[in-house]
Amino acid sequence: MIKSFRIHNFRTCRDVVVTDTSHSTLLIGRNGAGKTNILSALEWVAETAVDGRMSSILPFMEGSSVTLELELGERRFLYTLGARKPADVHKSKEMSSLAFLYDDHLWEITPRSKQPKLIFERVADEITIVNGRRRQTVSVPPSLVRTFDLALSVAGGTKAWQLIKDVRDFLIGIRYYALDDLRARAFYIRQDQYNSWLQDEDTVPGGDAVLYRLIRLHQEKREIFDEISHILGKDELNIISNIRVTTATTVQNKKRANSSEVDHAIPDALSKIYSVQFYVPSSQSSVVNYPSLSFGTRRILQLIVALLYDRSTVMLVEQPEDGIHPGLLGKLMRVIHGYASPTQFFMTSHSPSVVNSIPAKNLRIVMNVNGETTCRPLTTEELDDAKKFINEEGQLAEYVRLLEQ
Repeated sequence: MIKSFRIHNFRTCRDVVVTDTSHSTLLIGRNGAGKTNILSALEWVAETAVDGRMSSILPFMEGSSVTLELELGERRFLYTLGARKPADVHKSKEMSSLAFLYDDHLWEITPRSKQPKLIFERVADEITIVNGRRRQTVSVPPSLVRTFDLALSVAGGTKAWQLIKDVRDFLIGIRYYALDDLRARAFYIRQDQYNSWLQDEDTVPGGDAVLYRLIRLHQEKREIFDEISHILGKDELNIISNIRVTTATTVQNKKRANSSEVDHAIPDALSKIYSVQFYVPSSQSSVVNYPSLSFGTRRILQLIVALLYDRSTVMLVEQPEDGIHPGLLGKLMRVIHGYASPTQFFMTSHSPSVVNSIPAKNLRIVMNVNGETTCRPLTTEELDDAKKFINEEGQLAEYVRLLEQ
């Protein structure tokens, strides 16, 4: 998990330090304070370090860097990724990500050593692997990202290889969830569409991705599919009583050349079509397709499917409360907290129900001071006052509102 992080020169985050994070950390503050920028910085460092594609997120400032302190089982690591402009590149108002040079450093923090032990470093066009007292340096394209794959290829056969892989696997699991694309364009999914999606799941976004994922879980991991159904069902959230995935076999008729007439069906022209239907609790036990679900139900469904399908190491979630009734939101937060290990959550919210679901020590107050983002925990005195306030007067969200005034 991420134990702490520091963001330097990333959008409005000139120097943001967040420490002592837990499995659930909630960022609260007014609009424009910089909560989204903090989540974007965490997404950027993971995406840039391990994804072969160029990140769509730009830090917008030179000398940007993000440092993560990680705890993976019994081991602790420190990873820093920095982006800078080459000295010989003309400065312009718009900075292209292709013009950045990347500097990476990965250290292991050991109790027996006062200083972290360097595992690898990449500075512009060179990457160095440290294996005991030996150092191996190779040249790499200066603007090429995906440093961890480069490091693994160089570190093969050394003790450093497994450490690099463990950190890489963790970073791959850091994912951002805006939950703002809930549309589904397909009522049915053809076999060829499904097979194509299996080759690259990123090709299908939003609500359609939810349907594809449910079909795959129904076919390959029925226990996870049943777990999703249970969470959404009467014993938990009570918004969807049952999910039915059906498969139909159709015949692909073949047209004759230069003719509108249809030839007879041939045996190998059979194809499958999948559909997903939802039973919604009501007096008539309604059966609906995905687009007919309410906005809030689709949002919850997308979040729960992502939670159990992705098994992310870290979920970055913006305003889970949108479109959801406060009473149902409280139930949803209990479900999320129940899965907050091994998955770690960083969330933003304006909702009293979400704030009340989090221990006061897990809150981080985000503010914009003279155009720069600040982020702080409650002080010891504020934590004591919050505990007293909850016991004698009201809920945590009410106390936080007083702090923000």
